[in-house]
Amino acid sequence: MPLTTPSDMGGSTARSVTAGLTRKGIDARSKLVEAVLIATLALSMLVLLVLIVDLLIRSWPVWTDRSGDFLTTNLNSQSASQAGVGQAIRGTLILCGMVVLVAFPLGIACAVYLEEYADKSLFVRLTRVNVRNLAGVPSIVYGLLGLAIFVQALGGLTGGRTVFAGGLALSALVLPIVVITTSEALRAVPRSIREGALGVGATQWETVRSHVLPSAAPGILTGTVLSLARAAGEAAPVLLVGAATGLLRTGNQSLIEQMSGPFTALPVAIFSYARQPGDDFRAVTAAASIVLLVMVLFMNGVVNRLEHDTETDDMKAETLNEHETDVTARPKVVHREASTAPMVFETRDLEVYYGEFRAVREVNLDVRQHEITALIGPSGCGKSTVLRCFDRMNDLIDSARVGGQVLYHGVDLYGPNVDPVEVRRRVGMVFQKPNPFPKSIYDNLAFGPRLGGVKKKDELDEIVEQSLRSAALWDEVKDRLKASALGLSGGQQQRLCIARCVAVKPDVILMDEPCSALDPIATARIEDLMKELTKEYTIIIVTHNMQQAARVSDRTAFFTTEVNEESDRRTGVLVEYNPTSKVFSNPDDQRTEQYVTGRFG
Repeated sequence: MPLTTPSDMGGSTARSVTAGLTRKGIDARSKLVEAVLIATLALSMLVLLVLIVDLLIRSWPVWTDRSGDFLTTNLNSQSASQAGVGQAIRGTLILCGMVVLVAFPLGIACAVYLEEYADKSLFVRLTRVNVRNLAGVPSIVYGLLGLAIFVQALGGLTGGRTVFAGGLALSALVLPIVVITTSEALRAVPRSIREGALGVGATQWETVRSHVLPSAAPGILTGTVLSLARAAGEAAPVLLVGAATGLLRTGNQSLIEQMSGPFTALPVAIFSYARQPGDDFRAVTAAASIVLLVMVLFMNGVVNRLEHDTETDDMKAETLNEHETDVTARPKVVHREASTAPMVFETRDLEVYYGEFRAVREVNLDVRQHEITALIGPSGCGKSTVLRCFDRMNDLIDSARVGGQVLYHGVDLYGPNVDPVEVRRRVGMVFQKPNPFPKSIYDNLAFGPRLGGVKKKDELDEIVEQSLRSAALWDEVKDRLKASALGLSGGQQQRLCIARCVAVKPDVILMDEPCSALDPIATARIEDLMKELTKEYTIIIVTHNMQQAARVSDRTAFFTTEVNEESDRRTGVLVEYNPTSKVFSNPDDQRTEQYVTGRFG
């Protein structure tokens, strides 16, 4: 059927459509907002430019007459011609070094605990609130804190009024900022990255160390340089702790003497010179301010470079199309012989709660070795919840609670002495959305074996190749193993995740709607791969695609929901579990018949 255009329609209709689609004029409001934003940015840049130009003009005599001497001469507020910032530069660098050594590790460690390990107790919530409150405390309060604790109470350790006490006071000042910015960076890391690592048997610390912290590194670096810049520009804390103000000449101290005795810093030098009368001291003050500004800009430049090095250059944005299934006809079933293979999983009256809400109840099913078991049913019926019980991924949800039994080769997975990390090394998982690590293709596959103790490159190379061949991906990526995994297409990423799971040689592979975001061609490849993998592995798959369940699975479990009329809450229940051929051709329950033929769900 040819497309209809306005010219094919009636004259008045064509004119009205054309008029409706034609721009009627300028969007004044949008232009006004854009102009205001541009003006605000320009004003901010103008203020900074005026400040820099003014400082350069004021300090020009210093730079032209004694630039080298000024940068090396020590603090002296009695004679402008002999005043310099050499000692102040060394003091600022030492203070910043102490902040890096003290505040950064402590702040990052606190943030990792709060975001990755801490529960949602009242103590943790109060800690988060207090950290944010401390970030807004005036710097002079931290100076008083440093004077009371690091100079007086701990003077025997810090040496009293020394650069060590000043560094500790500044570390306390910026510590809340480091905690807050690191926490925000950790929250920005997708949950799928954590699940991908945990799904191949990584411990929580291995997940944080290998994936979460590297992914959050750009945000952490940004926060730390902001805090370092603040520490470099603060005068009040170091003045109260005991920095030399320059009212007397400090002499030609060596670096060791400066660390163990009177010290100073650039903000203190600027403060000292600014109090002195005369144009000569004003020029010295402006020159010292330029030096401090250059140091802060240099710190920003270093961090920007580090951020650039940690970011992936070949990330690609792609649109993944979800294909729809025809629910108006009964799916075509691939008939298979009934299996007598041994049991891998047996669930007995399995129930899962989220807080007081019961998500699924009384699930009893058996999963046999080297078979594909499909879990189907409408949204919200608990399919994925049941699937996540087989590798204890529900443990990652604070409110989740599991009742009944999940037997794995006769062992209760929720028994008191069972290690969930060991469970996940034997029961791998592929998630709904492809979740490759932001690393190279090679490192994605080598991560699991390295956790298992494989260190030799030859062994890792062999595992990577075998895993990619198992996932039918070797020929497509063998020439770019060092390229980012994020540069692969959606279907390739999902097969890479399957290969990553296979690389640790699990006994069972769980798949939570692995093809829901893939096109039909990529879906067909995943389905062919699943059939091939059953020669070595047992597979349990959750799917909304009934044709897919009919094509690939040996057994099918149909779940639905029951509504509590009093509370209006829905609980998932297992309606029927039979060989796939029976479920799709002659089910025992009428609800199954209605679902597989598309009458509901």
